Amino acid sequence: MADLAYDASDPASSEPAGIAQQQANRPPSSNKEQLRVFISYSRDDLKFADQLEAALNLCGFECLIDRHDISGGEDWKRRLGNLISEADTVVFVLSPSSARSEICDWEVEEAARLNKRILPVNCRPLDGMSPPLRLRELNYVFFYEEPKLPDSGFGTGLAELVTALNTDFDWLREHTRYLQRAMEWDTGGRPANRLLSGNDIREAKAWAAHRPKSAPEPTALQLDFIRASEEEAEVRTSEQRKQLEAIAAAQTAREVALHEREQAFRQAAEAQRRRARIRNIAIAVSILAGCLAFGSLGVFTRMGHAVRMTIQAESGETLAFRKDLAAIVEAAEAKRDGRPGEFTAKVLEAVADYAFVQKKFAEALDAANRAHTFLPNSLSIETMQAHALMFLGRRDEANALYLAHKGEPIPELNNKLWEQTIADDFEAFRNQGLTNPMMADVEKELGISR
Repeated sequence: MADLAYDASDPASSEPAGIAQQQANRPPSSNKEQLRVFISYSRDDLKFADQLEAALNLCGFECLIDRHDISGGEDWKRRLGNLISEADTVVFVLSPSSARSEICDWEVEEAARLNKRILPVNCRPLDGMSPPLRLRELNYVFFYEEPKLPDSGFGTGLAELVTALNTDFDWLREHTRYLQRAMEWDTGGRPANRLLSGNDIREAKAWAAHRPKSAPEPTALQLDFIRASEEEAEVRTSEQRKQLEAIAAAQTAREVALHEREQAFRQAAEAQRRRARIRNIAIAVSILAGCLAFGSLGVFTRMGHAVRMTIQAESGETLAFRKDLAAIVEAAEAKRDGRPGEFTAKVLEAVADYAFVQKKFAEALDAANRAHTFLPNSLSIETMQAHALMFLGRRDEANALYLAHKGEPIPELNNKLWEQTIADDFEAFRNQGLTNPMMADVEKELGISR
């Protein structure tokens, strides 16, 4: 490449000093926002490198420059390699001295290995020397007065260099950051805890995919680092998913076990209740058979009390058992007399009474109505019908029934007057916590004083 090679598509500004001054007047920024520039030079060009460093610092760049002499036993490659890896761009000071310098040639090769952007600047004519091989196809920036380039010199060269350095600024800063992260990961044995994660992976992939045309390619190490980060994230996600699935499966298994245990307990309790119910019904059937044989309601009442005491002592009496008992009595009485009658009515009245105490007023009314069908002249049953209607909110029907038998004696209750029976029932209701606004009105209508 000739000494006078330059970028015709990016000519120097007609006001080069103004461009450089604009960059120098940028607001101060933190190191994280400054572009890092490594200046590669020959010791013969130290004065120019010092001037270039000062100018770039004024323009807002962070310069990395090695001022140590190279000694035989020193690990200079590590020192210079670290500076190059930390830089975003390498500015190579091109001169006859640097063109023949092995160390400068090594710096160029190291920058190329790390895919760093290299900007060669001519500080003086090459005098026929060939530049390093990797620089021959690049565009040069001239910092001396080259006769064949009008207006060339330090000021215009600085302006052109500043413009080049600010091109793809953000992408190059990320190039350096990802390279350093990748190198730390690689030299540390590629541990998973040094990889990217979460949004950082998405940002790194987007960075690699949107490389500007003029920017260097990402290195193979950078791409390996990003790819390994993505794979590790997938592994972590898969492991987390498996852990969550295992936790969910264990929770489900516990819930199933608890459900099965509860089911077993319920089934055992239900089986026990069925056995007790069958046993109680068998007892009741044998006793009721004897009651029906005697054909006496008094005997039935005394024997029925014995049945009730037996059942309560063994397993606790239930509404369902009372209904079963009523069905047995109804069937037995129908078989004996051709139809259900007084025995069935009294058992159904007992069912209604029990349902009422359990606050199952609809079932109480149903049992009382059926009892009244078999024993229509029973005022005792009608008191139960009136009470059930009241608590079901059927006020008019209840009120009509309460007032229908005022002053009448109830034979089943030793001829106790109707209104006294109602008064006693209301008192019992209140003692059990059962109240209804209609009760006071009924007491008033019946002349009951409390």
